Amino acid sequence: MNTDSPSAEREERDQAAEVLSADRLAALQATVDEAPRKYFSLSAAYSPWRDYRPDPKGRGLHGLEIPPGDVVRLTQDQVESHPAWQNFGDQAADHPPMRGWLATAVCGEGGYRYGLLQLSDKSGDAEFTEEDEVRVRELAELVGAALDALRLGQERAAA
Repeated sequence: MNTDSPSAEREERDQAAEVLSADRLAALQATVDEAPRKYFSLSAAYSPWRDYRPDPKGRGLHGLEIPPGDVVRLTQDQVESHPAWQNFGDQAADHPPMRGWLATAVCGEGGYRYGLLQLSDKSGDAEFTEEDEVRVRELAELVGAALDALRLGQERAAA
């Protein structure tokens, strides 16, 4: 998720979606310059939303503070009954649909928080599994380490 290379970010999101068998992967991150950004990787079924680029606000489920290493896995019924669920707020008419939710914090060294790695719509109308939890946790750790390298390199270059 190199903030200087949109193609690298897209490749990492696409690989994550493939590894985790999800039709939609959304990664909300606070980049190294603290500017929140939201990136989507969508399967062909979501082509009507290819250009959807909201101004991320970190509300609802997207605003949950998930502790490093923890994973939240919800079925669609659990999503809709969750106290933080806001049905996409003012974005409801434009937001891609979502079925189920798997999310974990992307953190770096010393607990530096980059944001959330979020997935929905597991392929084949399946539910996310414990194995998916393990995979998304490992992926978030890898992404956190990569973002640390970028952030620390930028800090050294600026010094």
